[in-house]
Amino acid sequence: MNSFFCFGQNFDNKNIENENDFINGKQILHEVDVNGVSTHFLSNEKAIQYALKLCVWANSNGKNNQIISAETGLLAIYMDLNRHPEAIAIAKKILRYPEVKKARSSVDILFALKEAYRKSERFDDLLKVLPIYYQASEKFGYAVVGGAVYEKEIAYVHYSLNNYEKAITSFKRSAEEFKRKKMYLMQSSSLNDIGTCFRYLKQKDSSHYYYKKGLNVVRILQDEIKRKDGYTNYFENILNINVAETSSEVVDDDKMIPLYNRVLKEAKNCNEINIVINSYYSLSKVFFDKKNIGITLKYLDSAELQLESYIYPKVKAQILELKVEALLLNNDFEKANSYFQIYRKFSDSLNKAKIDKSFMSGVLKYETDIKEQELVEVKEAIKSERKVVFYQKIGLASLFVLFTLSLFIFLKINRDNKTIRRQKLVVDKALSENKILLKEVHHRVKNNLQMVSSLFFLHSRKRKDASSKEILAQSQQQIQSMSLVHEMLYEKEDIIDVPAQEYIKKLSSALLTAYPNKRIQVAISAENISLHLDYANPIGLIINELITNSIKHGFKDLAQGEVSIDIHKTENNYEFVYSDNGIGMKENEQTQRDKKTFGIRLITSLTEEMNGKLEIVYGEKLTYRITFSDTNNRL
Repeated sequence: MNSFFCFGQNFDNKNIENENDFINGKQILHEVDVNGVSTHFLSNEKAIQYALKLCVWANSNGKNNQIISAETGLLAIYMDLNRHPEAIAIAKKILRYPEVKKARSSVDILFALKEAYRKSERFDDLLKVLPIYYQASEKFGYAVVGGAVYEKEIAYVHYSLNNYEKAITSFKRSAEEFKRKKMYLMQSSSLNDIGTCFRYLKQKDSSHYYYKKGLNVVRILQDEIKRKDGYTNYFENILNINVAETSSEVVDDDKMIPLYNRVLKEAKNCNEINIVINSYYSLSKVFFDKKNIGITLKYLDSAELQLESYIYPKVKAQILELKVEALLLNNDFEKANSYFQIYRKFSDSLNKAKIDKSFMSGVLKYETDIKEQELVEVKEAIKSERKVVFYQKIGLASLFVLFTLSLFIFLKINRDNKTIRRQKLVVDKALSENKILLKEVHHRVKNNLQMVSSLFFLHSRKRKDASSKEILAQSQQQIQSMSLVHEMLYEKEDIIDVPAQEYIKKLSSALLTAYPNKRIQVAISAENISLHLDYANPIGLIINELITNSIKHGFKDLAQGEVSIDIHKTENNYEFVYSDNGIGMKENEQTQRDKKTFGIRLITSLTEEMNGKLEIVYGEKLTYRITFSDTNNRL
């Protein structure tokens, strides 16, 4: 018998004509909720249409309990199919019934509502429904589905809004609460979430520490219960992956592949779609590093397929970006360009939404400040009126003069204040729009530079001679140093000046990753120094050349070394000092080499561009000192 039929009937087109049909229909919806839509229906839409027929019959012929039962079945289908807007509407309707408000079933409906808000990222509504959901859970002594607690839900909101510091604080509270309640699997989950927050903050050591701590909790739990159930084993494998990925050692891709595949299989069994997508993406990155583009694209296609029914904007952007790079390496330039346009539109839409949200928050804050100011003015006006009443007792004539004068001054001040507020609002709006436009310029310049960097990378792969590869690699590093400037300007509120300490730290780290066999320490001293865009790019290119020079020549025969970079303000100028503890060089040797190298000519040219002076101190510790003045007072 076909699996889409039950008792010889096709429910795709079955009508509800009486109470027996309704009772049978409710049983069918229950089986669909447990075993999936394909148990009785040819498509998701057919199942929804059938559930809607049950609701129509119940609203026309049934009692309240039958209406609630039919609409609850429809809600379950909407939730299973990730139809969140429809699920929200039907859940809110069910909660209006007095019978539901007084019953334990209200907790199930509230849970579905909060999950729909969470998955559709309606965080304002989620924060409103959370207290109601937990109050109902406590009232009816109901076991909270999934063992979640209020703090973990709040932490998730902060995490979703990229407010990782506040998310960490709430996740820590939830971990303590789970520990107190002896809910060790959920305690481990919160520790894993803390590790992920630190990972996004690029604090690898802290991330590794909490992943390891969560893994230890799971293992102790499994030792206590002397078994490994499916979900606990699945979660242990996730933590194993996180621990391996944040380890200080170099991650062995061949060891990671079985872990990723194992988690992928278990995530499918547990219906953890976000983990399924992450697993596909992680596998694609591994095979991309192995230059196996065919398998890379296969996993990326699988991830994209999952994204059709699951909202995951952060990872979607990463998948599109990796697919562009894979197609470029596969010489499929037409398709790469097509996906690049998709990635660009999607990335721009995400950034625009983020900027719009930030702008609207600022507008709301501004409007709130205006209301508060108006309230102060009203209070002051009331005080003035009381004074007028007091002066009335002195004399009617004096009161009339003072009142007329006060009224004239009040109206004039109020009119002037309104004019000033309108002008200030126009100016603030113009400034905000200009700031958004300038951020967009930085964003597009960064994207274009990264595209050029990818093209250099692609061309370097095709070159066989070492000289050409070296030139292309150096060019790629130079472009990345310029791209980093625009990336930092885009991410920060200050869209003109770059913090020197953070910029040099990121730049030197990116440069040193190209030389994994060298253990080079970089000591940076540039606190409280901000570089204007006119200086940040030349300084970045100079550092790029000097570090490359140190690795090639100063540490040529050394496995490790130290580089020192210092930017400080003298009386009237700024001084940039670079040195390393490499093998050093005598002046005559260095002079002969400098005449032949492009690097020293580039450094000299960039110094002149900044109207600076270059001084090279030779000896055991080779030192470059550049003195320059900030003529525009922009540092």
